Amino acid sequence: MAKRDKLRVGMVVHAYYLRDARVIRYAEALSQAGHEVTVICLQDPNEPQVEHVNGVEIQRVKFERRRGGKLWYIMEYVWAFALFFVRLTQLELKQHFDVIHVHNMPNFLVFTGIVPRLRGAPILLDLHDPMPELFISKYDLESGLFIKLLEIEERICLTFAQHLITVDQSFKDIFIRRHIRGDKISLVRNMPDERFQRAGQTLHTIERPKDKFVIIYAGTIAERYQLDNVIRAVVIASKDVPNIHLRLVGKLDKEGAYTQQLFDLVKELKAEDRIEFHPPVPLDDIPRLLQQAHLGIEPSRHDPYTDYVLPLKLLECVAVGIPNLVSRRPTIENYFGPEAVAYFDPSSVDDMAAKMVELAQNPEKLTTMARNARLIFDKYNWSTEKATYFQVLHQLTGTPIQTVAEASLS
Repeated sequence: MAKRDKLRVGMVVHAYYLRDARVIRYAEALSQAGHEVTVICLQDPNEPQVEHVNGVEIQRVKFERRRGGKLWYIMEYVWAFALFFVRLTQLELKQHFDVIHVHNMPNFLVFTGIVPRLRGAPILLDLHDPMPELFISKYDLESGLFIKLLEIEERICLTFAQHLITVDQSFKDIFIRRHIRGDKISLVRNMPDERFQRAGQTLHTIERPKDKFVIIYAGTIAERYQLDNVIRAVVIASKDVPNIHLRLVGKLDKEGAYTQQLFDLVKELKAEDRIEFHPPVPLDDIPRLLQQAHLGIEPSRHDPYTDYVLPLKLLECVAVGIPNLVSRRPTIENYFGPEAVAYFDPSSVDDMAAKMVELAQNPEKLTTMARNARLIFDKYNWSTEKATYFQVLHQLTGTPIQTVAEASLS
């Protein structure tokens, strides 16, 4: 491939772009460095088909996500694949892409880029999640034929891509165990960007409710996050903390059957006055929403997927300066000691409730935890992760990825 000063990058993601923080960070970083970025993604009913946001061209395909069973997800992925393939091919034939950056899930979205690849564009596959482990977690599956098929799909797709990136060494180790070369995988950790860091510096200007102790969960509404247990724990803790209040902020308008189960549980426990279901919000509004809470909660259960995850929502809470109550899991413990977050036993509602009471009654501990947790960004932050991403693109294309300021000086 001929070297150029400016790249044309195509991204494919089975998500709503403006709600996917990781994809936004990549796309805006490239745009700010003077490169052309087109993101092909799903279209929310209220969004235009084509839009330009912060220098990024967004090409949407009309497809609405819904939570469902594993067969529904497979059908959804296949139909979305066809739409993405057609749109990417149309754009490729108008003007050639220099590199295609595909985000899983599913992995087989890499094949939407087959036409650009035949015309010389390398394909970079971004492994947000290992699909077999995630499906085991989502659907309480055992390792059987379905999981074996997912592992075969994974190996084919990872072999097809020129290079891979993933979010943590724990995920990289999984792929290596499944016979993917380690030198083909780069780590770009899922660190919050500057908007969350800036918010953390202005925490003292935020007015939190004085009549409530607000706990916030912002993320996917699904069984593996044990939100039913969080609701039960809040009700138990309310005996000692009468003003405790839980705010649940989902990612989708239609989160699926589990959301209805949570509604029913709240009614059964007569907890409507202390459990709030907040609608999804744009990424730019999340920092302020998080800061209006006294405590973030990361309640994932212990399973073969969640044990490997360092949740972005936990990191976003840390970045904006609020303390966190976290279910004890190996990967999180690799990054945060007990002086930085409060841990509870993920199998015990009573332990979760006890920790809520302890933290609500100890504001000084909350302040110390929040300050200690932010030290993680001295070692890991979006600036350093972005540099790794740029280096990967440089190796794939031969084009140095530099900032606009650097380009103007060269």
